[in-house]
Amino acid sequence: MNTNTPHTPGPWHVEWVPWGKERDLKVVAKDGGVLLTMNRTGYLLSEAVMESNAQLLAAAPDLLAALEAITRRVPILSSTEDYRAGQEHALEGCREVVLAAIAKAEGR
Repeated sequence: MNTNTPHTPGPWHVEWVPWGKERDLKVVAKDGGVLLTMNRTGYLLSEAVMESNAQLLAAAPDLLAALEAITRRVPILSSTEDYRAGQEHALEGCREVVLAAIAKAEGR
């Protein structure tokens, strides 16, 4: 995988789009570009499972941002007293970022 190539910027979201008698589920970028289309043709997935999968995919940029935020805020693990004393400060704000990304991944 080429990590030098940037991914489509987030946020991404999920949309149901009518398609004949069925509906497609799309993961859409903030500029309206369709990143992924899913439908039930040939699959035995329920719409609920499709939507859960799409929500998780749409949360990818937020999950990446949350992990990047944590790596910036949490120092390299150390057994020193300085680390333990500064641990609470280093984690400040991480919980909110992580919880927001998890909620998006779960479709909330």
